Amino acid sequence: GSNDGSLLESLQNRAVRFLGVDPTDVTKVAIDKGLNTITDWFDESTADKIEREYGKAKIITCLNTFAHTSHLDSIMKGIEKLLTEYLFCSLFDNK
Repeated sequence: GSNDGSLLESLQNRAVRFLGVDPTDVTKVAIDKGLNTITDWFDESTADKIEREYGKAKIITCLNTFAHTSHLDSIMKGIEKLLTEYLFCSLFDNK
């Protein structure tokens, strides 16, 4: 998830549209920074809500997400719903 918005901060002053999604209360930190963030699990249902409210995405990133989920199928279906024709990137920290 987008956690406290650390990655999103680098986008804040650029001419790009972004949305962070994270299921934990740490999203309050991102929201307090003025970062467009919703507190929810990302899955197919959340993707439907995001599409209705924000539209589709050209880029979707996941940071260390797949290793910490039991609903990978729903995440991938949500990504498929939201992603237009550009890029999906999954990053992980293997420290």
